[in-house]
Amino acid sequence: MTKARSAASPRSLAVVSVGTLVIGLVAAALVILRPPNNDAPISAAAALILGLLVVVLNARPRRNIAARDSVESIQLDEVLFVPTLLMLSPWQSVAVIGIGSLSGSLIARRQWVKTIFNLGQMIVATTVGLAIVRLLGVGPTLTPDLLDALVGMLGALALTTVSALSVRMMVAFASGAPLLPLLRELPERLPPWTGAVMLGGTGVIAVGAHPLSAVLVLGVVAFVHRAYAASVTEQAARRQSERLQQVIVSLRSHTDPETVRANLLSAARNLLGAGVAEIVPEGQPGSARSLSAPLPPGQQLRVAQRRGTDQWDDRDRDTLLTLAGVAGDVFRSVDLITRLRTITNSQSEAVIALDLGASITFVNPAAVQMLGADDADELLGKPVQAKLPMRQRRQQLDFASMVTNQVVAQDADGSLGPPEGDTLDIAFSMTPLRAEGAHVGAVLVMRDVTERRAFQDELTRRALHDELTGLPNRRLLLERMDHALARSSTTGLQHGLLFLDLDRFKLVNDSYGHMVGDRLLVQVANRLQGGLSPADSVARMSGDEFVVLVEDANVIEKVTGVADRLLQMLQEPF
Repeated sequence: MTKARSAASPRSLAVVSVGTLVIGLVAAALVILRPPNNDAPISAAAALILGLLVVVLNARPRRNIAARDSVESIQLDEVLFVPTLLMLSPWQSVAVIGIGSLSGSLIARRQWVKTIFNLGQMIVATTVGLAIVRLLGVGPTLTPDLLDALVGMLGALALTTVSALSVRMMVAFASGAPLLPLLRELPERLPPWTGAVMLGGTGVIAVGAHPLSAVLVLGVVAFVHRAYAASVTEQAARRQSERLQQVIVSLRSHTDPETVRANLLSAARNLLGAGVAEIVPEGQPGSARSLSAPLPPGQQLRVAQRRGTDQWDDRDRDTLLTLAGVAGDVFRSVDLITRLRTITNSQSEAVIALDLGASITFVNPAAVQMLGADDADELLGKPVQAKLPMRQRRQQLDFASMVTNQVVAQDADGSLGPPEGDTLDIAFSMTPLRAEGAHVGAVLVMRDVTERRAFQDELTRRALHDELTGLPNRRLLLERMDHALARSSTTGLQHGLLFLDLDRFKLVNDSYGHMVGDRLLVQVANRLQGGLSPADSVARMSGDEFVVLVEDANVIEKVTGVADRLLQMLQEPF
């Protein structure tokens, strides 16, 4: 198993940053000291204009390292790399891009280690781009042609790629995060980089042909930059929202306080790109670069050491407030669940706690067994509707609406199980769950009453059926006759009754005993039942007397036909 690497120490970061700057300066010196490919004049005005543009772009937040150490570039400064590499001398190119990087870090008030590293990696990337341009035989020129522009675009793309690789490697080194997921983002970034350098190549050709067209080129760049920045920002916000939702679901799926605490701190670091996340007492002062949100009771969630830019923005504050608010609700639920667990673990009734979304937040051992789960983790965080197929009067119970509407149920009847298959008879109670006066969910208590209902059903069956033959008794026959007569008043259909008794039955009892007589009565009952349609009934009134109810008999022939059929069946020897 591969162990996660810890974050780098401040000393190591300082060494790497200074080393990067030294490497960049040495490489830049080698490129600058190389003789130029031509003796074309270099415009100091062009260097000044490009330098100002680079500074302006870098004055805005250039790198925003957000969730999961993802690196997002919301600038199109790649556009300026092409003219910088083509139209300036090597030392001017290094100076312009270096000053731009340094100014951006100072304005963003980055730590000195980050400032040095950003300066060093940009100088390294610039020397790579310059080396490619010079090796391909293109020197400084104020009138580049198509071939020159293509070479400049290739150098700019190399500059951007080296810079992106350097930043991602430093992020992985500083945070201890794996490098591979960061590198997988590069193919997604390649299309906008390519588009930016193509725009820069088109711009240098236009400016080389007509210098005043620089105004139009800058307008196009500004428009594309604004549209692209808006697109990237919207995409980042959407991803952040999705990740926040996943974190919320994860937090609500746990009931152990320590697990919730650990997941909360991990989520705060990942979502906000923070090097440190902690829960501290309310009122404890933090550093100027930390961000805090209230976390009841008497605590606050604090993040610090933001990776990338050191400044927190409004989106970061909203994310932290949302995370802390959800965590507060979860901690309150966990406290209630802990109390529930203490009370309910020894109970035979199944106890299930639900949150406002009708997801399971607590189950006692009896509930785990009743729902057929292997352990509580199989149920926690899952929608109760998916794990508890309960019906009442053949209708599926909608637990979500019951929780929302704060339904109260006491010892209600239900059945647990699939519509087609074995079911359990359940008696359940449901009570809204409140914490500090706020509605936070519901508690469902269930008990298996299958045996009790079976016993009640057996008592009912015995009260309405003859114990010897199993046929309906006098009471049940009278109920069925009442129902038939009630239907007659609306349908106009008539019904028939047949009275039967066994001739010389007393002689059978006297000659062979009552046990043989009872067996004879059972066989007679079976034959009578076998000769009737499902709509008709036969009942034992007493002794050897039976009554047959023939329902919906429009004519007397239907009744006599039933009588003849039964007599014929009774003629067979017993």
